[in-house]
Amino acid sequence: MVLGRRSLLECAAVLSIPVLSGCASFRETQGDEPAPTQSSAQGASDVSVHNLHDESITVSIRVENVEENRNQEEKIPIDETVTLKSAATHKINNRTRFGSEYAVSVSLESGYAKEANWTPDSGGGLHVIYDGSDSLVFADEFA
Repeated sequence: MVLGRRSLLECAAVLSIPVLSGCASFRETQGDEPAPTQSSAQGASDVSVHNLHDESITVSIRVENVEENRNQEEKIPIDETVTLKSAATHKINNRTRFGSEYAVSVSLESGYAKEANWTPDSGGGLHVIYDGSDSLVFADEFA
């Protein structure tokens, strides 16, 4: 059987769909590389804090899983305080699981605080944006 160019391209397109959708991976675990955590095995999302102000700020962020029956690591996967220079971003990688519901609390050193509920799914994660005024913007899958 001789495959034409169109048939070959159709086969290549069909075979590439699982790879492009994240269902398959060609990455092997190297010798001293840690095994995937439960969060990353089920799909995990990032949380990023952005300082768009022209001065440094100190931000506290706490992300708590509101689902029942979680161990302590899964219950509060993020509880950090960071100082960000102007135009800086702090990214917290892969600590929240897709499909779980979280209560997110963010507070500034000035005392301003804001809360939101968030359920991660595949995409860009949660972005917390500070613009210099006493306000915070929560953006899901911000590009």
